[in-house]
Amino acid sequence: MNSQFQIAPSVGYFVADNLAVGLSLGYTATKNTYNSTFSNNLSDLAPNTTFRSGAYVQYCKMLTDQFGLVGTLGGGYQYNRTTYIYGPAGNMNSGETKQKGYYASLTPGTIYFPVPKLGISATVGSLAYSRLKETPTSGEPVTTDFGASFGLSQLQFGGTYYFGR
Repeated sequence: MNSQFQIAPSVGYFVADNLAVGLSLGYTATKNTYNSTFSNNLSDLAPNTTFRSGAYVQYCKMLTDQFGLVGTLGGGYQYNRTTYIYGPAGNMNSGETKQKGYYASLTPGTIYFPVPKLGISATVGSLAYSRLKETPTSGEPVTTDFGASFGLSQLQFGGTYYFGR
């Protein structure tokens, strides 16, 4: 069984009509529960945490007064800590890896304004690149990911308050 908590506040400023720049922070905590029928220890949790900080550029194309399409290009620094469980049942051990690196993503979405200053957004994935290097850099294992993740399993909602709209 897996559980996840994610929060990603951001603040931005419109530099031109429909074009905003901003800063963002992100925190994700995930716990994976491992079950074993061969062990008295039936629920070992392996927590993983990721922290991100970066900048973004966002373009919004309004199709009506209340509905529009949004594209966001973001990137920045990330830090990841993973606790893992290994070994045979009854003799499980745990370890930890720490990684740091950078990320970039392109995320399309939609936005709806039920009232003039409040926008409700939805996205269904992104095109993303991530590079993480293990710390301390003993053998410098590097994890690089590039790919597209689209679908209902990637569905995210957000809310934005626009001061100047």
